[in-house]
Amino acid sequence: MCSWMCCWLMLCFCISALNSNILTQSPGLIHVSMGNTVELKCTFEKKVDFCYTTSWYKINPRTNKLVPITYIRSESDEEDDKTCILKIKNLTPKDSGRYYCNGQHNSFTFIGSGSKVIVTDHSEPKLSILYSPNEMDTSVVSLQCLVSGVVPFQVRVFWMIGDKERTGWTESAWTDDTDSATEFIRAHLSLPVEEWNSGDEINCTAEYDGKNISKALIKWDSDSACGPLLYVGPVAAFLIIVLIIITFTYLCRGLEDKHALTTEVEYRIEFGPRFAPELDDGLQM
Repeated sequence: MCSWMCCWLMLCFCISALNSNILTQSPGLIHVSMGNTVELKCTFEKKVDFCYTTSWYKINPRTNKLVPITYIRSESDEEDDKTCILKIKNLTPKDSGRYYCNGQHNSFTFIGSGSKVIVTDHSEPKLSILYSPNEMDTSVVSLQCLVSGVVPFQVRVFWMIGDKERTGWTESAWTDDTDSATEFIRAHLSLPVEEWNSGDEINCTAEYDGKNISKALIKWDSDSACGPLLYVGPVAAFLIIVLIIITFTYLCRGLEDKHALTTEVEYRIEFGPRFAPELDDGLQM
């Protein structure tokens, strides 16, 4: 058993050493600001005539599968005829991840050691806090802090209860199952109801790009949420009733004036102007 295991380890070591001599990938890690360009290099042992045979892959962070990069082709390095370059322009946070180059040598396929690209977006992340007020009857209140607009591994999320720091547990999730989905952070905290009722301020804080961005939790319950409606409802009903009365009164007065004018006109036509002098004065006005 030991001899078999030793042979297997030796074989893996030899394959790794052979791969590192035939194909070398660089850089291993690079930080780039959003909007800039990154160059990933794949260097072979011998001269490369055409770089179009070199393919590149990126690990899909949602499925952890290698996805071929088909929208960008490798370019030849003008200073080194053994190197093929992948240029990614106008970087966005979605371009962050690990990239691998793939090349062929003597009918064998070799893959590089990988390049981790971290795209830094200097805009502030967006924070929101969720909780259920119905949990007030239980011994623990569950809090969630959602952080979006940043790559999860670039930010640290924690809670501040008064002047005490609490971490809870954090996970990353996706907005949907499509290729255009964006990743966000969900930080959880189980807070004892005694600590919830203590009156200390509760803040979710995201440490990103050397600064802290905080979001304060606003407590509310069903009574406080519905309380204002108890006053707004009657006031709105009263205003509607007053408006209806005013409108009805105005219409009635208009109909009475119109009826009076019509009667006088008919009377004048029938008996002549001498019996309706007040109508002449009204018409002249």
